Amino acid sequence: MRACCRPCPDGRCGAVSADAGHGGGPPARGPAPTATPRQVVPQFSLTVPADALDAALRIESIRMRAALNTEALWKLERGAIEQEVAQDLSNPQYIFYTRLLEAMFADTPYAHDALGTRPSFDKTTGAMLDTFHRDWYGPNNAILVIVGDVAPDRALALVKRHFGPIPRRAVPPRRCACGLSAG
Repeated sequence: MRACCRPCPDGRCGAVSADAGHGGGPPARGPAPTATPRQVVPQFSLTVPADALDAALRIESIRMRAALNTEALWKLERGAIEQEVAQDLSNPQYIFYTRLLEAMFADTPYAHDALGTRPSFDKTTGAMLDTFHRDWYGPNNAILVIVGDVAPDRALALVKRHFGPIPRRAVPPRRCACGLSAG
């Protein structure tokens, strides 16, 4: 897992996430984390064995509770994101995708990839990330999907245990690409 959540007090989530593989698929035991910024929502996913569901939900609930919002932590995350952007810029499919966005959504915020650019990273601060997290990351503004060989009653109990204590958050009004309120 990337630097998206605070370490668990007892270190168990860190041990699970440290096993995360990068590249060719999920490792034998640890999660295969993915953070996928989309045009309107970030998507986080973990692929774990069914017996690691508790740890995976704990990791995600920690991410929802608090952001890594210091300048030092942002600097670490920024380096990882800049590497992703550099890889994307050498990928013909990504280049096609960005040109398609530019053509389809000219003069709107959707005309660029939500991951950002190096100039946008230069303007971003830990305080900005904290504000964004506080405004948008809450259980009432999220969708959780669990699929696989899991016992539904046990999965629901784990979701309630990890996410139930997280308070609802008032979210800012949503705006359309044109800047008007979306209702």
